[in-house]
Amino acid sequence: MRHSHTLALFMLAAACGGKSSMKVASPAPTQVATADVAGAPSAPPPTTVATGGGSTQVATPEPPGPASDTYQDYGVNPWIDASRDHLSTFAADVDTASYTIARRKLLEGALPPRASVRVEEFVNYFRYNFPAAPAGSPFSVVMDAAPSPLAPGHYVLRVGVATPPKPGVARKPANLVFLVDTSGSMNSADRLPLARQSLKLLVEQLQPTDNVALVTYAGSTSLVLPATSAENKGKIIAAIDRL
Repeated sequence: MRHSHTLALFMLAAACGGKSSMKVASPAPTQVATADVAGAPSAPPPTTVATGGGSTQVATPEPPGPASDTYQDYGVNPWIDASRDHLSTFAADVDTASYTIARRKLLEGALPPRASVRVEEFVNYFRYNFPAAPAGSPFSVVMDAAPSPLAPGHYVLRVGVATPPKPGVARKPANLVFLVDTSGSMNSADRLPLARQSLKLLVEQLQPTDNVALVTYAGSTSLVLPATSAENKGKIIAAIDRL
């Protein structure tokens, strides 16, 4: 298996009447925060969209759930005049949770919480066939632009970054410890069962030189599986199934 790291960044650029400068808006911060929702506001009203025959009411966004499933709205970053400040920095890590949260909520018949929707995490959920980095370069950069479908007179600029593909066997051996919450709060289908499925997918990607240990906690900790070579994937998966 060959691995490459790709990152896509979308920015909104304002038309500038023939000038070469642009105003660029960077994505909002990607941190996820939990908060006490004892005094949280009630759910917002249903969203109304316009149709050819008038307006149609669609699903109501979910009200905040338990403290472990809440999100903080960090707002939108301010506009920056690129003619005055043309440098931009961004983290190379890729977060994709926002897309999967939205997909799950929609499949359940509800809109996702507004603060959980993060454009950069939607963009980076998908794999892009960016060209390989040129010889001697740590990454390749791809940029393209198109008129914004949401803001007339503006353009959407995509900046794509990709590192060279790396064979899985080329990485160093990994020693992994899975710490899994098995308390009663993890009983729903989108928690412990999903965690088990994810762990098994990860185990299938490991090399024989990797090692895995499995620890659970539910008020106290318990060693379910001591460090075990990934050569024994069946033993590791059986331990995961026992969670």
